[in-house]
Amino acid sequence: MKFVEAFRHSKRGESKGLNEAEALKYLRFQGETLLGAIHRIARKLPEGGRALVVTHGGILEAAALLGGPRYELDELGGEISFAEGVVFKFDGEKLTGVDVKRLVE
Repeated sequence: MKFVEAFRHSKRGESKGLNEAEALKYLRFQGETLLGAIHRIARKLPEGGRALVVTHGGILEAAALLGGPRYELDELGGEISFAEGVVFKFDGEKLTGVDVKRLVE
């Protein structure tokens, strides 16, 4: 089971093998791993350069949550759905913000 799904179940009080603290720990680890990869790519870009990084599943949410004041989905406006994305904003090595790109309904 994906860690994001386990975390959602734990928030609803449904036991799916991980408690909330364990799920949150794994989510943060996965987010930090993706954010580290994005940092490595960003360092290679020229001034003002951009890169597209494609991911699958909840790892994008886990990384995007690191850019907010609280590690909760409502900081992003809810779950990130299919074909949606996140712009990660950096000032040097520091993550300064995230901008969720939603599909127009």
